[in-house]
Amino acid sequence: MIKKILVLAALFASNNCFASAYVVSGTNIFIYAQSRAESTAHMIQSENGIYNNGDHPWCGKRAYIEFDDKELFSTALAASMSKQKINFIYEDAAPNKIMAGHTENRCKVISIFQ
Repeated sequence: MIKKILVLAALFASNNCFASAYVVSGTNIFIYAQSRAESTAHMIQSENGIYNNGDHPWCGKRAYIEFDDKELFSTALAASMSKQKINFIYEDAAPNKIMAGHTENRCKVISIFQ
């Protein structure tokens, strides 16, 4: 009996370690370009909900782009400035990043496409 409980506990613990990836389709985004002095990533905000057509439980409508992901940032910036609808994929268990010195987020953009 104890062996079964330990196996079940291990299964539940291991399932919480995996990130989920979500696709957000046909949305306009707003860019929050951040300074490295106060932040650890750039932020985007989706016009549409990013989680089942609503706010993500811990990220709302926001996700971050790593400073080193210059291709993702330039693509997001171009789409935002041209008000072009895009699709993006994000994962929701990435390391926490701080934007503008006050907003923390762990939803990381991993792809942007049309």
